[in-house]
Amino acid sequence: MTENVEDTKEDEAGAGEGGARGAAESAPEKYENFTFPEGVEADAKLMEGFLPAAKEANLTQETAQKFLDLQIAGAQAAAEANTKAWESTVEGWKKSTADDKDIGGDKLKENEDLGKKALNALGTPELSKILDDYGFREHIEFVRFLAEVGRAIGDDTQDVGRDGPAGEKDAAATMFPDQN
Repeated sequence: MTENVEDTKEDEAGAGEGGARGAAESAPEKYENFTFPEGVEADAKLMEGFLPAAKEANLTQETAQKFLDLQIAGAQAAAEANTKAWESTVEGWKKSTADDKDIGGDKLKENEDLGKKALNALGTPELSKILDDYGFREHIEFVRFLAEVGRAIGDDTQDVGRDGPAGEKDAAATMFPDQN
């Protein structure tokens, strides 16, 4: 029973930094601006939820900052892990495309060139940027599709037609050939 009484006394007095129950260490009326690492901006909606919760928990400015710092570090670590996972996925696509018996190997350069031809003829710079930014240009199905489109487009040749009949025609004969 002595432990419970001491625990209660300690709870009432507050215990060290972050105890936040003592009068000297309580939540401020209004939190000052928090500091964020370079390139990180406060999310207004998240702060709308955090500030009342920090106030309710009676967190000091310092303790609230520590919680924000932990959250930011966690979010940055998660973002980095997601980026690495995506890069690994794109590298896997690249390898499977290069190893494919129909598209890759010694045929890869030809198929990539056909894909570039298709994008240049029918795509936009924005589409090319998306394919590059997200790594889709490495995916075997995009390579296969774009190569087929490139083949369907064919060579860039101009059909100049055949020579017309000899002699000159007047404008009326040219415009109305069946009215002779």
